[in-house]
Amino acid sequence: MWSDNQITFAGESVILNNTYRFCLANGSGLTRLNTVTAQREIYAAEVLPINGYSRKLIGFTAGAYNTGNQRYEFPMALVSMAATGTIAYNHIFWIRNGRGLNSLVTVNAGTGELTFSGSHNLSENDRIMMAGSGTAPSGISLNIFYYANIVSPTVIRLKATSGGSVISSFGSTGTGTLYIRDCTGEIAALLPKSASVIYDGQIKEFPIYLTFANTGAIVGI
Repeated sequence: MWSDNQITFAGESVILNNTYRFCLANGSGLTRLNTVTAQREIYAAEVLPINGYSRKLIGFTAGAYNTGNQRYEFPMALVSMAATGTIAYNHIFWIRNGRGLNSLVTVNAGTGELTFSGSHNLSENDRIMMAGSGTAPSGISLNIFYYANIVSPTVIRLKATSGGSVISSFGSTGTGTLYIRDCTGEIAALLPKSASVIYDGQIKEFPIYLTFANTGAIVGI
């Protein structure tokens, strides 16, 4: 069971499946500190959802029950990503209890509405971020936290603070391709890597090994 940042492995069933998402980032100076600024910088550096990149659920579907330690131990989880273009990254990070939402939106400057092509599955005041390859609509910025105001299952508006006033219009629609990414999940792990690339047509596999430092309750990952 989960209790804050403590994982207790007990029983004979897989208990962490569909809890974590595997993500890639390309940035500098990233740290896994428990601060809003550190989390924002990691989310801001996340790779854009193009060329085959998406957040991947980590499936802990293999393992064995250790009767001596009285816990279910997972030797490895495997995530794979099939590139349809070049994906450059230098960090791997996990988010816990976050959504996969990292989706294209269209902007209505007059109403401040952001429309998704499908259901966004967000809730009121969920923490989100606008990212993209161009410039943000006038009056807001890319790569900072905002909070969702739900207009419909496919439309949201933004708030600068949780529970705050709704931003009801923009001075422009912005430029380039713009995305909204869910940022509600906790940054559970951050792994710096040397500069890496997944090339067009390549399927990259990321094996994830878990190390158990002691018996009973395990602090951290």
